[in-house]
Amino acid sequence: MKLTVGPLPAGVYWRRRAIVGGALLIVVLMLWAQCSGPDPKRTPASAQSPTATSAAVATADPTPTIQTPTTGDPVTSAPPSSSAPAAASTVPVCADGDLSLVASPEQQVQFRGAYLKFFLKIKNTSAHDCTRDLGADYQELYLQVGALKMWSSDQCDAPKGSQPTTLKPGIEVSFSTTWNGKTTNNGCVNREVPPAGKYELVGRLDTKLSAPVQVQLT
Repeated sequence: MKLTVGPLPAGVYWRRRAIVGGALLIVVLMLWAQCSGPDPKRTPASAQSPTATSAAVATADPTPTIQTPTTGDPVTSAPPSSSAPAAASTVPVCADGDLSLVASPEQQVQFRGAYLKFFLKIKNTSAHDCTRDLGADYQELYLQVGALKMWSSDQCDAPKGSQPTTLKPGIEVSFSTTWNGKTTNNGCVNREVPPAGKYELVGRLDTKLSAPVQVQLT
């Protein structure tokens, strides 16, 4: 198809088209350059992103916590042998002369083979505080006839233990045990019921003895 160029020579029209086309190309290139270049509005945000990242990393560090001590010994505590020694007690030991011992039955007359409760009362009769071990290891109640100890609380499943106790002047403590009505002097397997008669109940605290008290079996 033949183009119409007007009354002027064809070369003139071709030069005009080239100029217009070149101008359009320049405009297109300028628009492309503006669109593909860095966005000035986004640049500050990009510059700030490392700071924000650093802040986020900084806040991720764990916050130190205060450990509340428990009631148990701390791990760093020294062994008991290296700890400071406890202050020595200034309370003297109760001598036998500082104490009174009284043994007594719940009732002085009882049937043979019946259970009977015995008591041992220990009192500080001195004018000062004193301490003494009142544990079961040092206590005894027993029935005797003459020189024969026919029953003892220290035999046949006897309780054991230590009980250091400070006694003030005039203070009395009481202990008790129940006798099952059978002997222990011939062993704990074949225990026998003692014959009717009169027996003596005696209390003991280590080396101190009480006065004997009569117990009658019928």
